Amino acid sequence: MTVRRINYTGRKRFERKRISIEMDWPAFSAALDLNDCGLPETARVFIEAYRQTARFRFPFGTVANICPPGNTDLSGLETPEGVLFRVMAVDTDGKILARTDRIRPDNENPATRDSLLPVRPSDQLGEQIYRLDLGGDEPILEVNSSFDDWLALVQSAQFSTLAFPALIREILTYILAIERYRDAGDMDDWKSQWLLFAQRQLGAGPLPPPPEDDGDDDAQALLDWIEQAVAGFCEKHHAASGYLLHWREEEQ
Repeated sequence: MTVRRINYTGRKRFERKRISIEMDWPAFSAALDLNDCGLPETARVFIEAYRQTARFRFPFGTVANICPPGNTDLSGLETPEGVLFRVMAVDTDGKILARTDRIRPDNENPATRDSLLPVRPSDQLGEQIYRLDLGGDEPILEVNSSFDDWLALVQSAQFSTLAFPALIREILTYILAIERYRDAGDMDDWKSQWLLFAQRQLGAGPLPPPPEDDGDDDAQALLDWIEQAVAGFCEKHHAASGYLLHWREEEQ
C-alpha cells in the first residue's frame, strides 16, 4: 500500500474521546465522532494501523461523512501485539489538518498492554531469547516465538529481574546518548514518556542540566542518572532478593 508524503505543518489533535477502535484480529473496526472539530467537512479521514516501520492506511470517508471501508485486514502485520493506530484528517493538497497518534484498541488484552514497552513475538531471533527493537515509533520488546508461552516468559520473575534492568539501561542510553534528547514534557513522544517514568517512578530525579559544551563531565552525569534509574527499578521490584528466593525454591 502506497503512503503519500504529507505536510504536517500546523495540524490539530483529535480528542481521544472522539475515537473508538476495537480489534477483531486480523481486522479492526472504528467509530469516529469528528463533528464540531473546526475542520472542513470535505477533509478526508484516514486511519493508519502501524507497528514500528510497518503501517497500513485505510480511508474512512470525510469529516462530515464517516464511511468505514469494507476491508480493514491487518494480517500483513503478522500479530496483533504492539499494533497502534493513528487517525488523521487531510485536505485536498495532502496537508494533515488534525491527527492523533498512539491509539490503542479499546478491547486490547490487558496482559499485553504496556504504554512504555509493548511486547511481541518474533520468529527472527534465532538463539536470542529477546531483543529490543528501537527502529520505529516506539521501543518494542521482541521475544523469541519458539517459546510456547512467550508472554508468560516475559511476565515471569526470572525474566523481569534479569532482563528489565538491562532494557531500561539500553532505552535510556539510547534516548540520552544516541538521540541526545532531554525533553520530559512532550507526552506524545515516547522518549519523553520514558524520561518522565525514570524521574517519577524509578526515583532518578531531574535530569542533569545540559552543559555549555559536550564534555566528558556531562556524559558521566547522564550515565550516573541512568544507573540511578536502573537501581530504582531494582529496589522497587526487589530484583536481587526476589531472584534469590526463586533460585532457592528451584533448588529444593
